[in-house]
Amino acid sequence: MTGWRPKIEKDSKHQRATPTGSETLLEVHNLKKYFPVRRGLLRRIVAHIQAVDGVDLSIRRGGCLGLVGESGCGKTTTGRIILRLIEPDDGQIIFEGTRIESLPDNQMRLLRRKMQIIFQDPFSSLNPRFTVGGIISEGLKIFEADKGRQYINARIVELLRTVGLSPDAARRYPHEFSGGQRQRIGIARALALNPKFIVCDEPVSALDASIQAQVINLLEELQERLGLAYLFIAHDLSVVRHISDEIAVMYLGWIVERGPADEVCEDPLHPYTKALLSAVPSADPHARRKRIMLKGDVPTPVNPPPGCRFCPRCFTSDSSVCPVEVPPEREVRPGRFVRCHLVK
Repeated sequence: MTGWRPKIEKDSKHQRATPTGSETLLEVHNLKKYFPVRRGLLRRIVAHIQAVDGVDLSIRRGGCLGLVGESGCGKTTTGRIILRLIEPDDGQIIFEGTRIESLPDNQMRLLRRKMQIIFQDPFSSLNPRFTVGGIISEGLKIFEADKGRQYINARIVELLRTVGLSPDAARRYPHEFSGGQRQRIGIARALALNPKFIVCDEPVSALDASIQAQVINLLEELQERLGLAYLFIAHDLSVVRHISDEIAVMYLGWIVERGPADEVCEDPLHPYTKALLSAVPSADPHARRKRIMLKGDVPTPVNPPPGCRFCPRCFTSDSSVCPVEVPPEREVRPGRFVRCHLVK
């Protein structure tokens, strides 16, 4: 996505409208998820994939937290655990002051009105046997059936217009639309029940660059108009910086750095964040940025390195401490959290 820019040019993220309240909507503490690895005829558990290992996050009402990292680092798993689409092994998920990680199914079902998801792939996330109207109205038929068919039809038309589609789209099927239009249908489905929080799971990664910009602008407009809070999952920092108030950088199941979006992008503290930012293309032909090439590959989450998980690829590691001691997450500056022994 070289040279991507939002609809309105801005020098920095803080110039965009930010939430007026500071009340926390969502908190995650020490979240963990290990997937068993089974082998043999009896399918015995021989190891565990440490997909999410001690994640802490918080999102304000009307705010946006960008979750960034390489493929396989645990971003999508984190988002789905927060929504209880995957059950956590440990940790706390607090939504509007209520712990939800162990809520019974009947209570969690009611809470799902307030928490929705936009999936990554618009080509596989829409049921090809349903019309667009049928797709958008699924949640309405479950939670608001008592309001009648006329209300549901009017709501479908309203949602389609909200995401920039014609009301005629309700009678058509997903295969009749482009990728960008399908993602707008997915956004309309997520908005149907007036949620307060939406997990955006790489919502533009499967789209062309020009369409990505349109979808990002739509998400920004909806956030400002409806007061939505987002967990925006992506691997592209140039996208995340424009839509997020805060950024969390994930590596091999850990959050290695988090803080205000502008500060993280302008002054990265963790070596991994510096490497990610050095790979972001610049639209300025005169910009001179030294590319940081990491050595080796991402270690397996089945058997992560002892000590710091980034140590085998780090260009600043200290052999006396990094390979042997697990770095705690520390607040090294106001609002800036880093998991690194060497950052002061």
